[in-house]
Amino acid sequence: MEDDFTYPLYEKAPSSSQKNKGKKKEVISGNNTGHYIKAVPAKGDYSDTAIDATLRLASLKQYIRKNNQNSANLAIKIDPEDIMKKVRVRKNTSLVVFLIDLSWSMAVSQRLTATKNAIATILSKVYQFRDDICLIAFHKESADIIIPPTHSIQLAEKAMQNIAVGGKTPLSAGLVLAHDVLTRESRNYGKENIFLILLSDCEGNISLYGKDPQEEAIEAAERILMEGFRSIVINSDQMSFGQGNANDLAKHLNASCYLISDLNADHLIKAVQNELNL
Repeated sequence: MEDDFTYPLYEKAPSSSQKNKGKKKEVISGNNTGHYIKAVPAKGDYSDTAIDATLRLASLKQYIRKNNQNSANLAIKIDPEDIMKKVRVRKNTSLVVFLIDLSWSMAVSQRLTATKNAIATILSKVYQFRDDICLIAFHKESADIIIPPTHSIQLAEKAMQNIAVGGKTPLSAGLVLAHDVLTRESRNYGKENIFLILLSDCEGNISLYGKDPQEEAIEAAERILMEGFRSIVINSDQMSFGQGNANDLAKHLNASCYLISDLNADHLIKAVQNELNL
């Protein structure tokens, strides 16, 4: 129901990237994928050499090099400064990373059902932009990547069917793994196009490094923020209203924090739509 949706307890100021709407454009690719549009000096990076541009540049220098004894028997001599690398562009695709608490804390069955439905619904809504999702889950003693970045609704639904629940809450392990995924995938998507959604009461009780579990979680959250990643926190623990760990952790992420007393797919989708303008 409309009245059941709780607006953020803590709401961050909108960033410039959130204010900019409109059709997505191509951006420079951070790897060797995408459409080759031009070449620039390689400067020692030979991972994606532009052979055509390299030969053109070297050919202009052959007249100078023709009397070089080492070049006499070569059709064309190529020096390191001649080598050019490709500049590629890719579509400005976004990645939505779900970090979900599968411990016995909170109403786990409701949260899991909501997430399963929301992933499929969000995917269908962003299909026109070819955006991707990733799912990370944490419970018992560790965190795992359940769904690597994908745009496949079928793959996401299949992976969600096999998720197990139960155990304690290794919140810091989840945030550390999320940080690793965000950092790794930022090369493919760009930091501005990656968004983290944390679904948990944020009451960690398993340590990753031997410190206080909540302190570890805060440290991990601050690293995520310091590196420029955007996120939201969704908390369904009604008893934490206004003073819980979820609200506190959201501040360290500079993330809007939502309290949803009766979590369901509609509420989750609405919270995400609020942030992503879907």
